[in-house]
Amino acid sequence: EQTGLFTPSNHGTAVQMQGLEAEYTLILLDGEPLIGRTAGTFDLSRIVVSNIERIEIIKGPVSSLYGSDALAGVINIITRNSKQTGMSSLTARYGSNNTYTLDGSTRIPYGKGSFTASVSTYNSDGYTLGSDTASPTVSPFKTVTAQSRWEHSWTEQWHTILSGRYYRQQYHSYFPDAKGIVDDNGKENDMNASLQIGNTPGKHFKQVLRLYYSRYGTDEAMTYREDKRIYDASFFRQQYLKPEYQADWQLHPKHQLTAGTGYVHESLEATRYDERMAFNSGYVFVQENWKPAEAWNILLGGRFDTHNQYPSQFSPKVSVSYQAHPNWRILGAVGRGYRAPD
Repeated sequence: EQTGLFTPSNHGTAVQMQGLEAEYTLILLDGEPLIGRTAGTFDLSRIVVSNIERIEIIKGPVSSLYGSDALAGVINIITRNSKQTGMSSLTARYGSNNTYTLDGSTRIPYGKGSFTASVSTYNSDGYTLGSDTASPTVSPFKTVTAQSRWEHSWTEQWHTILSGRYYRQQYHSYFPDAKGIVDDNGKENDMNASLQIGNTPGKHFKQVLRLYYSRYGTDEAMTYREDKRIYDASFFRQQYLKPEYQADWQLHPKHQLTAGTGYVHESLEATRYDERMAFNSGYVFVQENWKPAEAWNILLGGRFDTHNQYPSQFSPKVSVSYQAHPNWRILGAVGRGYRAPD
């Protein structure tokens, strides 16, 4: 329902913004990047919608803060996180072809924090359209997603958030071959864990240290149904580790400074590679939010990336907002990013 967004189907359901391909739209879950793309597509069906509180969309280049995955924009999916009230829920839905969803969640607040956990399953027997179809239109699948989050305020200045997510999908399909029917069995796993340590020494300054780890993998095995001979087999493993420090400083009522630094270690193992691939990169970023007048807001930012395989890159950004009328605002943004190896 949002203008300017397009959801093409290519290796799953992707999302595009600003006319750029899906690989230029960064998908975040509670502020952390989700990995495991196929041909640049992050399949949105891997995200459970039952515990989403809101979705924030930033259109236009945000490479100065997030890197070139955010050249078209950023979509941040924020899960429910209310500390005020405790609540538990269980929902179920059933449809044709033995398609059903079960969702269970609980939120337990206490004096200085809260704990939230949820589990969701989504399963279907699939279906086939037409009697002469050689393979199912929608293959049978089983998925399960488990998520948890613990927040605690140790003092008025120190706050921690520990969260985790696990996703698993299994599917079964088949197709004909000259030598007989081939069964196609696959599974997909996605795991994320993050730790945030926040410190607010004063009302004009806050800082946060984040440690984020993600692992994504797929396995696919194709065998002849009659004698179980192998037709094809493949696997994919991706790991992502990112420590990051960020500080926000209210220099003046009209000036907000954001700065930080981080490091990314990414490794990849796949059928098409003879050995394990690894990449290391570091970055620093800074952004100034200036409000010279009530109707004006100006953002100036930049990010410098270093990489062990490619040359260093600088990604600048300028953004201007003007409130021309209480109901009308004019926005403009110019940014630069890069995609390896160019």
